[in-house]
Amino acid sequence: MAPIKDQQPDDSIRFLKLAEIFEALAAPHLRIILERGTVESYPTPGGILFQLGDPADALYVVKSGVIEICRARGEGEAPSAVAYLGEGDSIGEMAITTGSPRGSLARVPQMAEVYKLSKPAFEALMQEIPEFATCLLSVMSGRLEDRLRKQRVAARYQQLSGDLQYFDLATVIQALAGSGRSGTLTIRNFSGNVFAAMYFDLGRIRYANLGTLKGRQAVYQLFLSPLQASFIFRGGPLPADFTDEEEIMVSTTGLLMECVHLQDELHDLKTEFPDDQRHFKLNMKTLTWQDPDTMALVRQVYECLQQEVTIARMVQRIPFNEASIYMVLLEMQQKGMIA
Repeated sequence: MAPIKDQQPDDSIRFLKLAEIFEALAAPHLRIILERGTVESYPTPGGILFQLGDPADALYVVKSGVIEICRARGEGEAPSAVAYLGEGDSIGEMAITTGSPRGSLARVPQMAEVYKLSKPAFEALMQEIPEFATCLLSVMSGRLEDRLRKQRVAARYQQLSGDLQYFDLATVIQALAGSGRSGTLTIRNFSGNVFAAMYFDLGRIRYANLGTLKGRQAVYQLFLSPLQASFIFRGGPLPADFTDEEEIMVSTTGLLMECVHLQDELHDLKTEFPDDQRHFKLNMKTLTWQDPDTMALVRQVYECLQQEVTIARMVQRIPFNEASIYMVLLEMQQKGMIA
């Protein structure tokens, strides 16, 4: 077949040109591909492209709207969203070439238009347009190379350990996040006892505990506490001692930024209250507080103040990070509630 001169793609094929598997093809080839498939409309929420386990009998390209990809995190669990695909994103090109069943559920959360190319049409185009086969091979090779690289990186973090005298904890966490690994990072103190633990789900911190602290509060306090002795990361499934109630929803990068901010805040706050054995005098008989976001913490601080508990004991008793407790005490002092 003689080479086809490329032309400026018109609006009808623009979404195909955005797809990775078609982007290297000339406009005439894209028009042929468009004609061999169909554009299906999903005008209302809830439309299903395919279910988990369905045969891979077609590939899809999003023309407009959004497609939600869902997978089950564990055996017996309902599928939950893991990705959202928009204009030009393709779905199923790997499965249609391998013949493996669908490993996910694809549905329409609001509305969408989706181009569908059946497996017979796909195979015919591979024969008819050699450039398409070359483009697809290049894309698949690149993805395989990237996957192998990630597997090599992940293998290095299957078990990782070290002394925190020589490792920066934030850097360790960032390395694990970058590896995309699932497993538990355990922090030990100088006595060899477990001080804190964090579970990574595909490189993202999902659960954490430190004494009575859970979730984000545990991660915050880990960075506010004196340097611990050692760490060890072991790949594996979610341990039984983590629960859904303490799941961390923010990104690991965002979480680390919050930790750094709290470290700076705590340093300044401790200049206001340098003596952690200090007792405060309550200047109010009943608690009045306007901020609902901090009310749960304020109530517990108030109860400790009624019992004349020191700052050090508050930090041990109250299931919030140290910096937040100091912030409440400073605000109470500034409002004349304590002296």
